Amino acid sequence: MARSDTIEYAGFVRRVLAGLGDVLIVVNVIYVIQQLLGWPALDAFGPPPAPDAGAAPSDPLMVPALWAIVLVLGYVFGLSTLMRRSPGMLFAGVTILTADTLSAPGYGRTLGRTALGVITLFIGMVSILVSPKKQALHDKLSGTLVVMTSSVPTPSPSV
Repeated sequence: MARSDTIEYAGFVRRVLAGLGDVLIVVNVIYVIQQLLGWPALDAFGPPPAPDAGAAPSDPLMVPALWAIVLVLGYVFGLSTLMRRSPGMLFAGVTILTADTLSAPGYGRTLGRTALGVITLFIGMVSILVSPKKQALHDKLSGTLVVMTSSVPTPSPSV
């Protein structure tokens, strides 16, 4: 268990960098899958594709869009829950601890934290700027802290 006086809380910029790292990973994976499977690109800024008279009545972008959603949810919920931090957090050098015991959170708490983060849609990130422990709204609600990985002491092995 870590001591609270040695913990360095991850600030707003560090956490935004972690989030951007995750976004870049997901966008690139979706792009590669689209290219490999020959799916049309998901263009949020362009006009919708013209309907083809001989095509089935379903939207041709529906299948790729659904797979993109599944991939994003799998990435966010799966990796964040199993690893207790996302690859973006790993890149940014931050990790998640419980606020009460300063230990690694369990799968349930991590899954709840991730779900709350998705539900608040980053609106709760503003609280990082005013919170003494730099907690976002979803961190406060789930009882977690995001800290610099380098400030978490490694437990010494038992003899």
